[in-house]
Amino acid sequence: MTTFQESNLQFTFQEGYIVKKYDEQPFYQLFSGRGLRAIDFVGLHPSCSAWMMEVKYYTNRPSSQVDYIQQKLS
Repeated sequence: MTTFQESNLQFTFQEGYIVKKYDEQPFYQLFSGRGLRAIDFVGLHPSCSAWMMEVKYYTNRPSSQVDYIQQKLS
């Protein structure tokens, strides 16, 4: 398993997934600070599906929304 920290959240990906933190990659670092924004993760699943993930951590959500979101993610 591969685990990453992003925005005070922990993300764990199962074995077989290829996942990189996009904004930590050397090619992105060349452009960082020049007004460009990036996604947080780039991944590849063994079935050859590629995906991108942007993390938003909203700390002031009502607890009922947090419960609903956690239920949907489990």
